[in-house]
Amino acid sequence: MKPKKILIFLLAGLMSLLPLSACGGTGEPASGDSDGGSASLPPQSSEEPAEEEPQMHEWNSEPVVKRTFFDDFEEGIRPEVWDVATGSWDKVSNGLVPENVFYSTYQPRVEAAGGTGGIAVIQSNGDFAYESSRRRQGGLLITKTAYGAGLYEARVKVVPRSGQCTALWTYWTNNASTLANNRCSEIDIELPNAGSFREWGGTIYSRYIDKGNKVSASEVYETAPLNDGQWHTMSFEWRTKEETGDKAVVYYVDGKEVGMIEGDAVPVHTATYWITSRFPDSVGWLGDPQYETAYMYVDWVRITEYDDPVEKGETDDTTTTGPTGTDLGTGAIPETNYISNSQFVQAFTVENMKGAEITSWAAVNAEKKGSSAVISPNGSLSQTVTSQYEGFSFNLEVLAEVTGGGKCKVYAEFLTGDVNTTNPNFEVAGRAEIMEFSAADGKVMKDADFTVGGGKDVQSVRIVLETEDGTTATISQVRMFLN
Repeated sequence: MKPKKILIFLLAGLMSLLPLSACGGTGEPASGDSDGGSASLPPQSSEEPAEEEPQMHEWNSEPVVKRTFFDDFEEGIRPEVWDVATGSWDKVSNGLVPENVFYSTYQPRVEAAGGTGGIAVIQSNGDFAYESSRRRQGGLLITKTAYGAGLYEARVKVVPRSGQCTALWTYWTNNASTLANNRCSEIDIELPNAGSFREWGGTIYSRYIDKGNKVSASEVYETAPLNDGQWHTMSFEWRTKEETGDKAVVYYVDGKEVGMIEGDAVPVHTATYWITSRFPDSVGWLGDPQYETAYMYVDWVRITEYDDPVEKGETDDTTTTGPTGTDLGTGAIPETNYISNSQFVQAFTVENMKGAEITSWAAVNAEKKGSSAVISPNGSLSQTVTSQYEGFSFNLEVLAEVTGGGKCKVYAEFLTGDVNTTNPNFEVAGRAEIMEFSAADGKVMKDADFTVGGGKDVQSVRIVLETEDGTTATISQVRMFLN
């Protein structure tokens, strides 16, 4: 897909209507965790990639660079630089585990994916993950070095499914139990917002005990969809130089300023930098994680620390060992298959982590038989993929065999309707015929591209397989990938 022009503006005050993360929410480590970084600057793995000159905020006083950290994962995920950590603070989840972190340094794979050096991969498992013990489970990277004020940048492809939270943030807290003594340092980038990748939230905290006792501020920014499969540089610039009027956090997407937050919520303590896909239990905020597995990719991270005044918060972790994630070697970098239960291994209806029944395949005159689905005459199977937008291009693969004199038709419906509810109400705004099967084809795999249409209000896609009168279709596999 060709890169899209990003158009961004501020939606003031909207975030106050939605659940927000916080110190102790977004970033709170499991009890007893203390994640810091190396006292000396980790070695750079390679030269920094050439990027378009960013359009930086004009401060009253120009920042003075203290040091710069850069890692493009050319040497993998180095244990002296990164903590591939475990987290368990999202209560309705299976936490964050090192088993969901991977990396590739094999240049043909990295270059084919549009990366530089290497690529770190975070796996995100939704409610349709085959193993129930791994549902609502992600991965986590934390720098072992703590940094102060500066420019924090990461070139990423976000997890493209709603119901999880793709987050990049700084974090530290002293865990004091009174607001007067509490100190916190957290700056967040989080998406989606209201289940939509056309919005993301920026939130900052300088104190946090609970939702009723905190010093925080937040804004919601609107953008072209950031789950478009393209690389995006998500950044914030943190200043603490109050005497020159430069105490604020400025947010950027792809080098362009999108908004600024000022005030007492601007933190002043050193913190580590965290990257994750996690599962706060908030359908209104994130949507419902009704997917099987999806992936986040990190091409590089750069932290340009400034000589602005800061207090010591998080301390550096000088350990040089620990989990590093899984080396993919020369193997493929995993891609997100947007179809859940694509080989019909699970029952069509399963329970999510909250004990509610959820359905991967809506069936009419159709049933699961072994590791296939059988659609009887005048029957259908359908699956809805939320938070997908006009202009997105997909490749759909279907392995099928038809008996009888008619056809099995495969098409996509383009749906409007909010996705941040438990049972969304959709309306069909458009349709694309994709492929069809007949008995003359035998058992065959077909694939075809289609582009989401239906207008700017479309937020979801429904894939439908439908048989005609006198026709039975045996479906062995359905897969869908973003082009």
